[in-house]
This record gives sequence, C-alpha cells and structure tokens, in this order.
Amino acid sequence: MRTLFVFAHQDDEYAVASIIARAARRGDELFCAYLTNGRIGSASADRRDAESLAALADLGVPREHIGFIGTRLGIDDGSLPAHLEAALDGLTAFVAHAGALPDRIYTLAWEGGHQDHDAAHLVVAAFATRAGITERVRQFPIYHGYRIPAPFFRTLAPLERRPTLRTERLGLAEAWRNAHFCWRYPSQRRTWLGLFPQSLLHFLLRRALYHDAIDRAALERRPHPGTLLYERMGRMGYAAFEGYAAPFRAKHLAP
Repeated sequence: MRTLFVFAHQDDEYAVASIIARAARRGDELFCAYLTNGRIGSASADRRDAESLAALADLGVPREHIGFIGTRLGIDDGSLPAHLEAALDGLTAFVAHAGALPDRIYTLAWEGGHQDHDAAHLVVAAFATRAGITERVRQFPIYHGYRIPAPFFRTLAPLERRPTLRTERLGLAEAWRNAHFCWRYPSQRRTWLGLFPQSLLHFLLRRALYHDAIDRAALERRPHPGTLLYERMGRMGYAAFEGYAAPFRAKHLAP
C-alpha cells in the first residue's frame, strides 16, 4: 500500500500521527508533503521543516519520502489560498517523482478552521480529480468553530457524521502518545498551549481519530453556515478565500 499524507503546515501531522505509525507498522510505503513553508512569527521555514522531519522519523517515514513543497516554492504560512496553482503543480511533481500514484491519500478536512487547511483540501481534490483517484482520498479534521461560541473551538471532531465517516479506535497508550505529539514542535509552543488541552481530552476520552471521504459538491459553498474560525480569528475573510478558490475550482473541479 502506497499512502500519501498532504499537509498545509509542519505540525499538521499530529492530527494523524497514530494513523501514520500504524501504516508504517503495516509496511506501507509512506510519503508526506507540505504545501507551505510554515514560516510564521519568529519561526523560520528551516526550523519548522526540521521539527517535522524529526517527528516523522519517529513515526517511520523515510526522509527521502518527505516533500517540503511550500518551502521550495516560498509559500508562507497563511498564504496558501493565493498559491493554489503553484501548490498543485508542486504536488503533481512530487507524486511523479515518487514513481506511482498513491493507493490512499489523507489530507486536511474542508472545515473552515484555517484557510491553509481548506486550501490544501482544494489542491488535493484537484490533484485526485485530474488523476481519476478521488475515491482514494480521505479528509481528517483538526479544528473548527462550528456550533460553538467564540472564543472556543472544537479539535479533531468532524463537522458532521456522514455514512462515509470512519473511526480509528486507539489504545490508551497510543492515544496518550498521539496527544503529546504536539510538543514535538517547540517553535509553535504558544499555539499548542491553546490546542493541547482539548486534544488531550479528545484522545483520552474518545480515543479515536476520524476520517471521511471528500465531497466535491461541498467545495462550492462555505464549509459550514455562519462565521468560519479563520474569519473569527481575523486571518482571512471567506470572500477573499473564495476569490482565489472560485477560478481554481472552475478550472480543476468543474462537474
């Protein structure tokens, strides 16, 4: 089994760390790609890449199977919606270099949590559509603000429970390890101070990870009704996001 994980940022892998580790134990051929350079605040692209390299090495991903597409293309953290075409070309080249199409792709959910997460979802949907392998793609949640008042948000929970949703049950030790995986990224310690408590509760109480099929029809509308989390946090308005997404969808994801 050839399995590809496509992330927006160097730390997104924490949300599927147990899935990656399980795939490595099964003997899957693992590949990971990052669509931004992760550069934000005082954290450089080199530092963020190094943090994810160390984390993925512990999970069993070979260094030569890790592609820092966003670093190579200079796509900063927060700017992926403006670089959809470049990211798609970069991902296509990465897969071509790997030598064969993946049997399974995991990527970030269309959930309105972070504009880069939704942009990565669009890129993967376009890649899979062009390759004719849409049914091989699974989306996993990280965080969103649907049906929860500001300033709170939900972590690792799907927006809705569709028939295509799958649950990966975790043992206690596995859940504990995944919960603490976020501390592998010291450059993002301030971010994790907010995310870790909810992540810990999720892993210890639910002991599960979720992933779902992608829904191309959903990409034509807001991820959910109301204000999206990235709008609430002042990162980007949905109108601005849609200004980048609409022509990309029309070109690559038209019915």
